[in-house]
Amino acid sequence: MNTNVTTWRDLISELTPEQIAELEYCEQHQIPPGLDTDAHRLNGARSMIRHNRAQREFAHVEPPADCRGPIDTWQQLDATTFTRAYTAWNVEVGSIDVEVMGTQYSDGRVIREIYCGGMDGIMAGQARRLAAALIDAADMIEQIDGNPYPVESDYYPCCGAIGRHGSDCDPRLK
Repeated sequence: MNTNVTTWRDLISELTPEQIAELEYCEQHQIPPGLDTDAHRLNGARSMIRHNRAQREFAHVEPPADCRGPIDTWQQLDATTFTRAYTAWNVEVGSIDVEVMGTQYSDGRVIREIYCGGMDGIMAGQARRLAAALIDAADMIEQIDGNPYPVESDYYPCCGAIGRHGSDCDPRLK
C-alpha cells in the first residue's frame, strides 16, 4: 500500500464502488462527528483496502462443512491471523435461540461455541427443552470435532452404548 498519499482519493483504485460512495458521503456530510478530517477518511480507506486484500487472499478457503447459510467476511484478528464467523446449527426453544457458532481461522482451525439468546426467566418445561437442545448442540460439536462420544458421558464397551447399557447387553454387566 502506498504510504505517500495525502487523501483517501489517492487510493480510489483499490476501493470498491460501495466504499467510495461511503467515503464520499462521509466527506460531504462531515461525519462521523469527531472523525471527519481528511486524515480520518484516509485511515478509513486504508482499513477498507486491508479488508479487501484479506477477502482476496482467503477467497480460496472453503467454508467449514457445517456452515449453514451465509458466512461473515474475513476480519483481521492480529498481525498474521484472520477469522470469520458462521452459524453451524440453531434451534428455537420458545423465546430462546440456541445456536452453535463457528469461528474459522485462516490457519485452518475451527472453533465452535454454543450461545443462548433471549433468555429471561423460563418455566420448568422450557428448561427441560433447553437442556435437551444444549446437549444436542454439544453432541453436534463433539461429533464434528471427531469425538463420537460426548466427553462427560459413560461409554460401555460391553455393548457400545453411551450413557446407559444397551438392551442387548449382558445383564450381569449392568
